[in-house]
Amino acid sequence: MPNKNNFKWQNFLWSIVIIFGLTLFAYTRFTKSNSIIGFDIYPYALSPYVAAGSLIIILLRILRVISNESFLYIFIATLNIYLGTLGAYLDASSEAPVSLLIHTMFYLNILLAIFIFFDVFRKKQPK
Repeated sequence: MPNKNNFKWQNFLWSIVIIFGLTLFAYTRFTKSNSIIGFDIYPYALSPYVAAGSLIIILLRILRVISNESFLYIFIATLNIYLGTLGAYLDASSEAPVSLLIHTMFYLNILLAIFIFFDVFRKKQPK
């Protein structure tokens, strides 16, 4: 019988591959355009939606509708940590002043990802 922990890591790695592919696709689309809005807008635009989706997914997990091995559960955590760290980096490297609300949204993404990853990869106590 396969170890369930391996499926968690497999789902995590597949979510990284999907996020990398989507990032590469978006980056190639923006490098070919002559628009004023650049690739940096993605973390700012997606972060509130991902945080709201994460809260819904966490609620479904609390109600035991989805399990902690679910691909969607692990994918949303990976997307949260990606957007949170990328947004925090872009805020820190930016010369323009950024609102405290935007900083808070990125740190909320990081905290939600930590909460979900803790739930996914914690050791269960034997009964």
